[in-house]
Amino acid sequence: VYDMLAILDARIKQNQDLEEDDRELIMQLSQIYQQRLELATELGRQEGIVQGKEEGLVEGKQEGLVQGLVQGKEEGLVQGRQNERRSMVTYLLCSRFGELDQELLDIIEPLMALSPEEFIPLLLQLSRLELLARFRERN
Repeated sequence: VYDMLAILDARIKQNQDLEEDDRELIMQLSQIYQQRLELATELGRQEGIVQGKEEGLVEGKQEGLVQGLVQGKEEGLVQGRQNERRSMVTYLLCSRFGELDQELLDIIEPLMALSPEEFIPLLLQLSRLELLARFRERN
């Protein structure tokens, strides 16, 4: 359409014999074309913005999901290690001293704060009184 208008405009400039009605029609068509071109450009821009937002949301959700999975896996591993350490400390205390009373239950958390290399020898070598005395000092 724009090419056709350009051709008509060139003919107007070459041939001044066009009637006034033809000149007005060409001017109106040029204005209509320009308005529609601007409208189409604006609509395309708006569609691009909407599409960009949608793609951004999808990418954001995917990144969030990946980060959530990684974080969940890390937290699960930490929780699993803590549960394993708690089970090991509890098992060793029960093996050494039988049923656990409140005093022994109270030293499980401080023992868990130590590495296995630290707490295993303590649980195997120290007496009940020595363990309680040692971990009462820390609390």
